[in-house]
Order: sequence, then structure tokens, then C-alpha cells
Amino acid sequence: MKRYGGSFQSWKRNRKSISGWCGTMISTPVRLALAPLSTDPSLVTAIVVRRPCGDLRLWEALLEVMKLGHTVLYFPRDSPPLVTNLEVGDHLPTDMVEALWQPTLVATAQDLLDAIHAA
Repeated sequence: MKRYGGSFQSWKRNRKSISGWCGTMISTPVRLALAPLSTDPSLVTAIVVRRPCGDLRLWEALLEVMKLGHTVLYFPRDSPPLVTNLEVGDHLPTDMVEALWQPTLVATAQDLLDAIHAA
């Protein structure tokens, strides 16, 4: 997985959406939007999760994706980006670190949920 280097509008144009249910039968559908790398469409450069649920299986899957490379999870709140390896911070754009602070290390799916709920 590689970091997305294009503009947001470019990403919006190229993303693919996937919908699915998470948790119990009375859940809200989770939507995933995937953005392919412009130079190699077989690689994903960004994943957006809309309406995430509290089912740990979703967060375990996201954690495994984060472990595949220099990836970061961030969300629109007043909180730092989350990483599974602190070396990821060395690969983040300077403006991202300035805007979102230094990354916070997470090791488990529960760590991800706790960080999000704490924000």
C-alpha cells in the first residue's frame, strides 16, 4: 500500500465504493471507498470508512491493513494520526504532521476504538 499523493478531487474521481453490514442485524451499513494508485491501479492508496461500527472485526481488519506499509489512520476530529509503527511518522508529509500532530502508536483494534472515542 502506498501513500496517496494526488489531490482530493483526483481521489474522489478514481475511488471505488464497497458497502456492507457490520455488527448486528440492526446496524448501519458501513461504506468503504478505495482509491487506486494512478500509476498502478492494482495498488490502493487510500481507504475511507464511512459510518464505521464498533464491531472489533472491522477494526482488526483495518489494523491489519495498517501493518502492510507506511499507513496512517486519521479521522475528522481533534486528534493525532494513528499508526502501528512509529517509523511511519518519518514518511508523513511535514504539513500533515503540522496539521495533525505527531502520530500515536496503536497495537490492537481496541486501541484504535479507544483513541477514536477519546477524541
